[in-house]
Amino acid sequence: MNEAHIIAINGSHITDFDTFHSEFKRILGFPDFYGANMNAWIDCMRDIHEDTGMTNLLLDPAQPLVLEIASTETIPAKILNDLTGCTAFVNKYLHENNFAPIYLLLQ
Repeated sequence: MNEAHIIAINGSHITDFDTFHSEFKRILGFPDFYGANMNAWIDCMRDIHEDTGMTNLLLDPAQPLVLEIASTETIPAKILNDLTGCTAFVNKYLHENNFAPIYLLLQ
């Protein structure tokens, strides 16, 4: 397994879905037409191993991504639940296509 690529996210900047999406768009370089909803988040995140223009991040197919999110106590539970469920959905796609997974590290 390749060494994981770690992205640190300050959870104190995420107070609602608007700030969640703006932080991920900024940090991961989602395109200008990013829809700022969880379906669009899934579309962008499942392309982290493919050069599709959906994110500025391009990992080797065997390289996992770790999303290290600090200060999660400020993030509403609904957002954390959606993030967890959508990450699992993306990981199913990644697994089926022989790509390394995304791991969540919530602090």
